[in-house]
Amino acid sequence: MLKIFIDESGSFATAEHQGSWSLTSAIVLPAPDKRKCIEALKELKIENKFRHNDEVKLKNVSEDSYLSFLHKLGNTNCTLYSVATDAGTQTVEDIEAHRDRQADKIEEHKDKMQHEEMTKQLENQANQVRKLAPQLYLQLICQTTLMSDVVRKSILFYVQRCPKQINAFQWKIDKKTAGRISKYEQSFRSLVLPFLQSESLRNPDVHVTDFDYSAMNDFFYTEDNKPQYLEKDYGIKTSPEGGLNIGKIVLNDFEFVDSKIEEGIQIIDLLVSGIRRTLRGDWETKSQVISEALGSLMVQAIDNKFPIHFITTSEEQQSLSPNAIKASKAFKDHQKPMLT
Repeated sequence: MLKIFIDESGSFATAEHQGSWSLTSAIVLPAPDKRKCIEALKELKIENKFRHNDEVKLKNVSEDSYLSFLHKLGNTNCTLYSVATDAGTQTVEDIEAHRDRQADKIEEHKDKMQHEEMTKQLENQANQVRKLAPQLYLQLICQTTLMSDVVRKSILFYVQRCPKQINAFQWKIDKKTAGRISKYEQSFRSLVLPFLQSESLRNPDVHVTDFDYSAMNDFFYTEDNKPQYLEKDYGIKTSPEGGLNIGKIVLNDFEFVDSKIEEGIQIIDLLVSGIRRTLRGDWETKSQVISEALGSLMVQAIDNKFPIHFITTSEEQQSLSPNAIKASKAFKDHQKPMLT
């Protein structure tokens, strides 16, 4: 099983200056490696005078102990994925325009639906998107892009190294509101699947026939059960095998959890905070070696760009701040190769 933990750092609110980074990240742990990662977390806490069951934040951790923590994670088979956006290069108008275009795409083909229930579902999803505040919409597209990246990259990465572990996928996302589901979480649950399906159509997953995908046979459509509406209603040709059931991979075992009781969330909280601090150039003395250590946990991008995925809602070409360029080059120079 691949255990996937997701958290974010930054407010996703627009800002007046470049370098105002917000990002969401995921750590993927093959089940046999989770214990080693938890031990690394506990040792980090002890080194910084915390109890092993305390929740520790990056601001309370020394740079030396954080670097040691990253190196211990690097001795496992865990991998790190991130999507970042610079709120200082986007306006509220940029985000709202992008949001409304996305909503229009959701219901673009509603007239082709054969069932009234499906038509209403598309309309409801589109209206949910239009009602999202710009800040929450930006967070939503970062998280759904991240989940798409995790599916595409982690499967290709692990099928070569520990193929038996791709038999199941467990997703846990940091829960921000104790005791109840927030409006954002409600929107996320209902919108994540259509967003991921849309992304998978734009960027199909890479499937290498020489690799052994047999452990995840339950997650592939067959000729008998593949979704017929893609070709019938949208004119999109699917492969004879039917393709990857992205909904089953993501929603089969998915929940929002409290970071206080889930150590995997505590680990990704430390990592996503560290990446954000690196992009901002906020380390005191160990910026370069920490950048390299974080990069050693990341996986080479399929298109060989930076391993961290930068996105923007602006129609203008995105420019990175000098600190972000320096950090991204360090990430890429020390990333894990996609192919063995």
